[in-house]
Amino acid sequence: MMAIRDWKIGIRLGLAFGLMIVLMLMVFVAAWVGARTVDQHVRASDAITDVAFAAEKWTALTRQ
Repeated sequence: MMAIRDWKIGIRLGLAFGLMIVLMLMVFVAAWVGARTVDQHVRASDAITDVAFAAEKWTALTRQ
């Protein structure tokens, strides 16, 4: 079996570059999933706020 130090420099650089691309893709996917999760929570919060606003408006109208 060949040791890594016996490989040509081009192969070592190519593998290192490929590894960096894979790691960057993993970070990108993790950030994208996180952003989608935050967006879902914001939408749910907006929906709750809309319901609360409608309830306050209804309360104000029915007291008159």
